[in-house]
Amino acid sequence: MLSMMTEEEQKYLYQFAKDHYVGEGAIVDLGCWLGASTIALAKGLQHSDRTEVRNSKIHSFDLFKWDASMDMFLNDTSLRFASGESFLEEYLKQIEPWKDQVQVYEGDLRDFPWQGGAIEFLFIDAMKSWELTTSIIRQYFGSLIPGRSIVYHQDYSFYGTFWIHLSMYRLRDYFEPIYDVPNAWGYVFRLKKAIPASLLSATYALEDYSIDEIEQAFEAAYQIVSFEKKSQIVGAKILVLMTLNETERARLELEKATANQLSVADLQIPLGLSFPFLIMQHCMQRIITSETQLHQNYQYFQTELAQASQEIQSLNAKISAMESSKFWQLRKQWFKLKRKMSLN
Repeated sequence: MLSMMTEEEQKYLYQFAKDHYVGEGAIVDLGCWLGASTIALAKGLQHSDRTEVRNSKIHSFDLFKWDASMDMFLNDTSLRFASGESFLEEYLKQIEPWKDQVQVYEGDLRDFPWQGGAIEFLFIDAMKSWELTTSIIRQYFGSLIPGRSIVYHQDYSFYGTFWIHLSMYRLRDYFEPIYDVPNAWGYVFRLKKAIPASLLSATYALEDYSIDEIEQAFEAAYQIVSFEKKSQIVGAKILVLMTLNETERARLELEKATANQLSVADLQIPLGLSFPFLIMQHCMQRIITSETQLHQNYQYFQTELAQASQEIQSLNAKISAMESSKFWQLRKQWFKLKRKMSLN
C-alpha cells in the first residue's frame, strides 16, 4: 500500500475504528493522500464488533494535487505524477474495495465548510499553515462531541508545523492528550468540553502570541511527547523564535538542545530530520543580518574548516601508517590468496 504513514499509525486508526468508534458522530479524514488512513479506518469499521457501525461512512478530504515533495514515496513503484497533476484517480483505485464506505471531497479545505453534523473522530494531516489551522478549527472543531471526540494530529511532533503546538496550547483547557503514537509524529487528543465560540471563530496567527505564551506552549508540548520526539518540539520552538527575530533566544535553545543530545534521538527513523543541521541552516539564513555578523560567521567557518582539514590530514597519516605495517601487508596477501583459492 502506498503510504507516508508508519505501521503504528495505521494500526492505531484500525484499532480505533474497530474497538472504540460507537457511531455518535462522523469519521473525518483530512488529508487522505493516496488512501492509507482511509483504508486503515475502513478495515477497522468492517471488523468492528458493533454491527451498527460497520457500514459507517468515512469522509475523506484532499486537494489531490501532486507536489514534488511527494516523489520520494513513489521510488519503489512505477507511478509518476507531474507537479500539480491530480492523483484522485489513483486514490480511488487504492480504496476500490472500500469505496462504498467512503465519501470523497476534492478541493481546498478552506472552501469546504463541514455540514455533516457531529464528528466523533477527526484525523488531521492537512494543518500545513496558519490559514489552514484557522479554517480547520472554525469549520470542524465546533462539531466535536465533548467527552467523546478524538482528534488525531498527524504532524504534532514535526518541527515544521509549529502552528499546531501553538493553536493546541491556546485550546489546552478543552483537549486532553491521551496517546503519543510511537514511531510517528502523531499525537491523539480527546475533547473534554465544548470550545467557546470566541475561540472557534478566532483567526490564529503567530503575531497574536506573546513570547511568554510561546515558551509555555512549547514547554507543554515538550512534556507530553516521548524522548525521541523532543528535539522536534525544540526545533519548532527555534523556528518560531527565528521568525520573530529572537535570534539570541534561538541560539540558546539550539545550544541547549545539542548539549542535551536531543539530536541523537532525532536521527532515529522515521523521525530523523538531522535536527541540528537543518535548524542550523535556518539559523544561518536568519541570523546573518549585517556585514559584521557575516564577517564573524565567515571567520568562524574558516576556523572550523581549518580544524577539520587538520583532523583529516591526521587521519590520513594514521591510515597510511597502518597500511604500511607488516600486519596489514600480510593481511592483504592473505585475502589475495583466499580470492585465488575461491576462483579455483
